[in-house]
Amino acid sequence: MYIFRNAMANIKRSKGRSVLFGIIVFIIALSACLALSVRQAAETTRAEGLKNLSITGSITLDMDKAIGEGSSKRPSKSEMKKNFQAGQLSLTELKKYSKLSSVKSFYYTGTASANAARIDAVSSSDGGGMMGGPGIREQSSGDFTITGYSSDEAMTQFSEGNAQITKGKLFAEGTDEYTCVISNTLAKYNDLSVGDTIKLTNPDDSGKTFKVRVVGIYKQTGSSQAGQQSGPHMTGSDPNNILMSYNALAGIAKNSDLDVYTRGTYSFADYSSYQKFESQAHKAGLDDKYTVESQDIRNYERQLAPLNNLSTYAWYFLMIMLVIGAAVLLILTMFSIRERKYEIGVLAAIGMNKNKTARQFIYEIAAVSIVAIMLGGIIGSLTSVPVTNALLSATAGSATEESFDRGGPANGEQPGQTPSDDEDQNDQSSSDVTAKGAPHMQDYIDSVTSAANFTVTLKLMLIGLALIAVSGGAAMAGVMKYDPLSILTTRD
Repeated sequence: MYIFRNAMANIKRSKGRSVLFGIIVFIIALSACLALSVRQAAETTRAEGLKNLSITGSITLDMDKAIGEGSSKRPSKSEMKKNFQAGQLSLTELKKYSKLSSVKSFYYTGTASANAARIDAVSSSDGGGMMGGPGIREQSSGDFTITGYSSDEAMTQFSEGNAQITKGKLFAEGTDEYTCVISNTLAKYNDLSVGDTIKLTNPDDSGKTFKVRVVGIYKQTGSSQAGQQSGPHMTGSDPNNILMSYNALAGIAKNSDLDVYTRGTYSFADYSSYQKFESQAHKAGLDDKYTVESQDIRNYERQLAPLNNLSTYAWYFLMIMLVIGAAVLLILTMFSIRERKYEIGVLAAIGMNKNKTARQFIYEIAAVSIVAIMLGGIIGSLTSVPVTNALLSATAGSATEESFDRGGPANGEQPGQTPSDDEDQNDQSSSDVTAKGAPHMQDYIDSVTSAANFTVTLKLMLIGLALIAVSGGAAMAGVMKYDPLSILTTRD
């Protein structure tokens, strides 16, 4: 008890030294708390976002594995197209994997290319608004794309409010009648109305024709950045898309020898189910050249990009701060021991051994450090959210400006996505369901509601213990170094 009381008395007697030591520890604790809070905010936001995210995914062909990884010869476009078409799973195979326990629901779409006998395709110069870059159209030889949907659930552009029927109605779910809906742009361009019939032909054989009746006209009401891909075309913004039931498209394909690209979309209850699906599918017989991808997760990760970057910067800052802070405390402790070596000699002279003397110095360091760490932790916790949001807002703003400088969103691309990405992502999910309450897919997350928590507090305590151990170790080494008799005989 005497050692502890003497340590507290020394803190009061040497206020300047104690305050200086405390300020340094306070700065380290405050900086560590803020850095840890930023990282915790990133982890919490990502976990909560994934928890509330409605996730869909698709089985896609890994072209590198399909053509042979490490191949020095770059395949031609025709070879890539051939490999792509040869590697597509049949509807029967797609349905097989929909029965896995990780799958919540399953729907699919089909796309086929066609020409028309008496109507013209809307060109991009006429307000077509084609999306997808140069590689998209080249995979189709016709002027029009027919997209067939297995169910109403598959028509995400309508369910998500990105498109709505303005005249007529949607075709009946699952119908095999040759009925369709077209965009208002295509309707105006060719003076088409509900009830009109469109005559279409096989682009590879003009002698094979078929007719479809227009039962509805729709207009684009929102961004179709997400959720509108189906095979080689993005159906939401292409006015030359003719929408119908998958069963009807399958009948047309059979009678007119159209090539139909079928795309299956799997819906998952949560992120863990999505993670399980790929391993379950491979165990069920899916070849290794196929992988499972979710555009929903990709889009959400893009939203998190500024927060993840800030988390990385916070980690580097924390490491630098701890190294510098520990070095400063180490030097300060060593100088303090050197200044007080006569006190060490006096304590030894009255019978206190070196271990007890070192313990007194450790008590002093621990007492000052604990108070400083508590203050740093409290202030850091109170300011963690506003500080994180201020830094995140600036980071997100810079990322948005950079994205626009690259022509990203302005060209109808995802943030961070280049036109060439579209060629690589033709086999993306046909549905990009947004997070419940999440911002638009082009927006970055620029604020958090919580940062510091028990995990941050625990980590801060461990950092505090480490700092006390470093300073205490320096104090003990200093005490053990001095010979009491030599100190008292040579007071300098």
